[in-house]
Amino acid sequence: MRETRIITAIDVGTTKVCTIIGRRTGPGDMEVLAHSIVPSAGLKKGNVADVAASERSIRTSIRDAESKAGVKIQSAYVGVTGAHVSFVNRSDELDWVSKHGVVTSDELSRVPGAVASSGAEPERIVIHALPRTYTIDDQKGIRNPVGMHTSNLKVESHVVTGASSFTDKLVEAVENTGVQVEGLVLEPLASGEAVLTSTEMEQGAAIVDIGGGTTDIVVFKNGVVNYTAVIPVGGYQFTNDICLTYNTPFDAAESAKIAYAHTQPYVVGSNEDIALPVIGRTTERRLPRRDLCQLTREPRRNWPD
Repeated sequence: MRETRIITAIDVGTTKVCTIIGRRTGPGDMEVLAHSIVPSAGLKKGNVADVAASERSIRTSIRDAESKAGVKIQSAYVGVTGAHVSFVNRSDELDWVSKHGVVTSDELSRVPGAVASSGAEPERIVIHALPRTYTIDDQKGIRNPVGMHTSNLKVESHVVTGASSFTDKLVEAVENTGVQVEGLVLEPLASGEAVLTSTEMEQGAAIVDIGGGTTDIVVFKNGVVNYTAVIPVGGYQFTNDICLTYNTPFDAAESAKIAYAHTQPYVVGSNEDIALPVIGRTTERRLPRRDLCQLTREPRRNWPD
């Protein structure tokens, strides 16, 4: 019987915490055992603002997933996002490679770590150092130089970093539950790897993941990552607009957004009304559903009257 390995991923978002447990059954094969989604607390725009509150949400999601899968989680990969995340496409000379006259796979496996070390900055942590292409003796665009002879090897890398003040809080919240953080993974990169095919990555594709507190973006071209970004704008802004416009509690605004909001108000019947509670009042406010949709509408183009 082949050896199996349990792998866990935890996505700590602004509005929810997701935990998924899988078992590696062979090279490139994975069996999903269980997943759990619970409301999140303690985060603001993708960043941990209250470690204790975040810990409670993470613990609830972990325990629920463990119960469903019938396994105990020892370690996990944790998704990271937030406006503190940034990237740079950089070039590094690898003068320690090809000392024996030929580039080896063992040497290439050490490239991300070497690039991460050379790109370290004060108060920032390198989340990913992703080799894109190599240059051998001024020949650019080489994807896999293993077996090639050279005395001058350079690598073009996509290096993603995050502020250690934010990542440390995230790691603390997870490890306070008793689960060791095996590694941090940029959330839009994980999304891209999950939903794009190799052909789409080769031809060029962008993933835009709109969450509760952030919008995550990753762009692939020629099979590699070219651009990543995290914008501190998400579904929370729509909910907050409803709160402020109608003086209604956040939970009621969120429920109304999910149940009644639309990006195209004209498709909503003009005679449809909804009710919202009002802070400081015992009676609800009734308003046209179209008015609510004006707060969530897409930019006007050629809407019908």
